[in-house]
Amino acid sequence: MFKLAPDDTFRVLHSFTGGSDGGYPQAGLIMDRKGNFYGTASVGGTNDDGTVFRISAHGKFSVLHAFAGGNDGVNPVAALIEDKAGNFYGTTRLGGGTGCFDGGCGTVFKLAPDGTENVLYAFTGGSDGGEPYAGVTADRKGNLYGATITGGSPHGYGTAFRIATHGTFKVLHTFTGPTDGEYPNSGLILGNSGELYGTTYAGGADFWGTVFELAK
Repeated sequence: MFKLAPDDTFRVLHSFTGGSDGGYPQAGLIMDRKGNFYGTASVGGTNDDGTVFRISAHGKFSVLHAFAGGNDGVNPVAALIEDKAGNFYGTTRLGGGTGCFDGGCGTVFKLAPDGTENVLYAFTGGSDGGEPYAGVTADRKGNLYGATITGGSPHGYGTAFRIATHGTFKVLHTFTGPTDGEYPNSGLILGNSGELYGTTYAGGADFWGTVFELAK
C-alpha cells in the first residue's frame, strides 16, 4: 500500500510479505471516518487463503481476518463495503466448502468491527452461480447485490443475485450468453430508482460484452 501526497511525494505504507499479512491485494481500499483504510489480500494469511486487513494513514497494519478455507472463504479479490455500524461486507472467489474446486465456489461474508466473521452465503456453482469475482453493493435497507462469473445457466455464464437483510438468497438474473452477456466480473451499482447496472466481460450480439440494466 502506498501514499501519494499532493506535491507528488510518494511513500510506501506497507509492503506485503505473502506471509501472515497476506499477499497480492487485487482490489482498492475503503476508508473509515477516522482515516483508517481497509482492504483484502487474495493470498497469504495463516492458511494462505487470503486476508482482510486494516492500515492507518501512518502505516500501522493489522490483519482483521485470515480466511481458513473449508466452510470459510478462499481468495478474496474484491473490495469491501462498510455499513453505518462499522461492519464490512465482501466476497471470496472460492471457498465455502460446496462444489467447484479448491474447497468451494465462493462466499459472501460479513466482518464485524472486532474481526468476527460470518459467511452469509456459500455458492454451489449450480443455479445460484459461482465465483463472485466482484464485491457487493448495498441498498438503503441493507440488502446486498452482486454477480458471479460462473454457474447459473447450463453453460455457466454467471448470475446476478440479492441477499436480503435476513439472509435470504435470490437469483435475480441468469446470464445466457449471446443476448444478455457472459461472465459479469465487475460489481453492480444501484440507480436512483433502485435498478441495477453492470457489465459482462463477454457475450452479447457481437460477443464483446454488454452493459445491462436489471430491475430489482
